[in-house]
Amino acid sequence: MFPINIKFTLGLLVLCLWSCSVVASGIPQPPTSLHLKVTEGEVHLSWAPALGRSEEISHYEIARAELFGGPFVVIGTVGGDTLQYIDATAPPENILYYQVRASAGGKVSDYSQPVSGEVPASLP
Repeated sequence: MFPINIKFTLGLLVLCLWSCSVVASGIPQPPTSLHLKVTEGEVHLSWAPALGRSEEISHYEIARAELFGGPFVVIGTVGGDTLQYIDATAPPENILYYQVRASAGGKVSDYSQPVSGEVPASLP
């Protein structure tokens, strides 16, 4: 049982060193819980704030792609206190992928996990 405790303790130490270095470097964490809802002709995105120094987030960048792996193109930004975005330019009948990242002090986070949705064709 002793080796397991050592591995667990070392794992916690590595995690602490990594998270402390991220906070010390000023690089924000990515937003979490990205959620997508499709309504007639629009894609509504919402997310939980970036973890850590969320009070220092200046804005969020929203990126969209037509393929899961990208390329992702920034389609909009919102202020750091805004946790939602409406994409009214989403072309119908295409599966689209979205990601969001945070910006603070000129540094940007990694992108959130992608979500996808499809805007249905307009009704006649």
